[in-house]
Formats: sequence, structure tokens, C-alpha cells
Amino acid sequence: MIVGENIRFRLGATTHNRFLDRVEKRDGTWKIVNRQSIYDMGSITFPLGPVNVDAHQIAAHPGEYAAVAYLLELSGFPAAKVFATKGSDLEHDIKTAGATWLTS
Repeated sequence: MIVGENIRFRLGATTHNRFLDRVEKRDGTWKIVNRQSIYDMGSITFPLGPVNVDAHQIAAHPGEYAAVAYLLELSGFPAAKVFATKGSDLEHDIKTAGATWLTS
């Protein structure tokens, strides 16, 4: 789960996601060599009470991570990258690549 707040804007976001990790044992130690996130759902939170939000800016991102993308952009961090979401082609590609890696 990704949880973020920006008290200046009286706004927060909670996003549920899954990680697909590739791990390898190198020199006797297990380490994560690749981590990819798949976003399942998200919501906007109001830690100090309701505030107005820009629905058009929120809708510019897939619903699964729109809340966290909106909070990031409002805070000055562009969220231009496309991320994998539940049931998306990108999720399928990540899972296929992971399965291929496991069998190689």
C-alpha cells in the first residue's frame, strides 16, 4: 500500500498495489534484482476535512493510481509515466516476462 499526504493542500492518497519482484542469490545472499508495481485501486483522503479537487486532472490518469498521481502533481512532481494497472496489457507483459525469466 502506498500512503501519502500533503498537509499544505489538506489532501492525501491511499493506493493499493502489488509488487512483482525478481530475486537472485548472488555470492550467497538473496537480493531483489528487479521490482515492478501493479496498481489495483486508489482513493483520495482528506486528513483535515474535505477540500475541492480538480476532477479533470484526476481523470487524466488511470483510476487505479489517479489519486496518488494527483497528489504528486499537486505537490510539484509530474506523474507522466504510465504504470501497470489491474488487468492492463502492461500487467500481462510484466507477468509474462516474469514467467519467462523463471523458466530460463
